[in-house]
Amino acid sequence: PAVGSTFTLPEVEYIPEGYTFAGWTTTDITEEVNVAPETVIAAGTEITVGNDATYYALYTRSETVTGGTVYQLEHRRRDRYRC
Repeated sequence: PAVGSTFTLPEVEYIPEGYTFAGWTTTDITEEVNVAPETVIAAGTEITVGNDATYYALYTRSETVTGGTVYQLEHRRRDRYRC
C-alpha cells in the first residue's frame, strides 16, 4: 500500500491447533516466548501506512505444566502483511 493509504488488519483464516489468535504485532519472534511483544494490535484495527512495516499474526497457548502463557508467531505467508 502507498504511504498515507489505510488498510484494516483482518482476522486470520488459519489458527494452529492448540493456539488462540491474539492479534497482530510488528515484533518478529523467532521462537516461543513467555513474554508478550510490546505491541499487540487487534484484528479490525485500521492502519495508516507510514513507514515500512510487517505485521505478524500472534498466537497464544496455555502451558499446562507451568500455567503460563506462551506466545508464538505463525510465519505462513497468508498471516503476514507488509506495507
